[in-house]
Amino acid sequence: MSTRAVTRFFSAFLFAIIIVVVAHFVLWFVSAHQAERMLVETLTRMEGVDISNGLITRSGYPYKIDLTVHDMKVKWQQPDGRGMQYMPGTVNVSTEIFDHNKITIALPKEQTLQIVNGHNAARTYDVLMEGGRVTYFDKGYQKDLTLNVDALTLMDTTDGQRNAVLKSGSCYLVRTEPGQRAPADWRFALNNTAIDPILLGRPVNIDRLIADFGILQQNPMPDGALFATATAGNATERWRAIDALLADMAKSRVSLAVNDFQSQVGDLELTMRGDLGLADDLNPKGDLSVTTNKIGVLLDYLSRNSRNLDETLLARRQLMRSFGKDTEQNIGLSLEQGDVMVNGLMMGKTQPVPTLLHAGY
Repeated sequence: MSTRAVTRFFSAFLFAIIIVVVAHFVLWFVSAHQAERMLVETLTRMEGVDISNGLITRSGYPYKIDLTVHDMKVKWQQPDGRGMQYMPGTVNVSTEIFDHNKITIALPKEQTLQIVNGHNAARTYDVLMEGGRVTYFDKGYQKDLTLNVDALTLMDTTDGQRNAVLKSGSCYLVRTEPGQRAPADWRFALNNTAIDPILLGRPVNIDRLIADFGILQQNPMPDGALFATATAGNATERWRAIDALLADMAKSRVSLAVNDFQSQVGDLELTMRGDLGLADDLNPKGDLSVTTNKIGVLLDYLSRNSRNLDETLLARRQLMRSFGKDTEQNIGLSLEQGDVMVNGLMMGKTQPVPTLLHAGY
């Protein structure tokens, strides 16, 4: 092969490489532009939410698409002026070049959350998180929206000081559509979580909490009480809003399809599955399968509102004999028409959910 032929061969080879590189860059640019357009359209059409942002810059070539959104603000507000404003600042949105069905949003370590009353900020919080990220994954047959946080701290800065009102280890929140038994399932988990009395009026400590449930409702439920719960300026207002929310849930015939519930507080462990709802008088109703490592403690709690002490004590003795000496036990719990039944035996009467919550259980 002559020198001229070799030169032509390598020239053609280099030209082909240049064509491939240029084509890949053009495809990346077009895909990045499409991803940015999809992001902007999504932000502008979210109903009931006002989202604003500054400059959007593109990067990530050649492996992926990164969109950096500067000065982002998210605002929810009711007609009465109550609302929330979330200001994450700068967020990074990542997706694949040719597949936008999976999107990851990296959240900054320091963010701001304001509770708004009219035009004034009633309370201001610094949100400090490690490893905060939001993931959206459209599988075609199922859509998952996930928030993961490795560590979370909520600092109240309203009075010019920084007071930690909530601290949590790793936590996550997932919305899956469609759900197992409901239009959508919600899953969340908290680990090593401490809540200051300023939020709920008393301290709350949770070693581990995992919940997986779907929400079923026969009638549309107004969002006013739910919004008031989130935007309450103090613990008294928040509990008042929680009571109103429970009343709205009962009127709308809201029930929970509990796929899985696990909690650990101290050395007490509890797992539940089944269905749970609210009666018109706000008493709980439903059927649950409950497993615990402290069956005696659970039976004492269920029988504390006994309508017939002798009947309750007899039922408790029968249950404890049937359980034997095993530390972990499973029971069938039925709540209906104000009665508490365990494995078909009467244990006592239910109490309205607001009463149970206010009592600290």
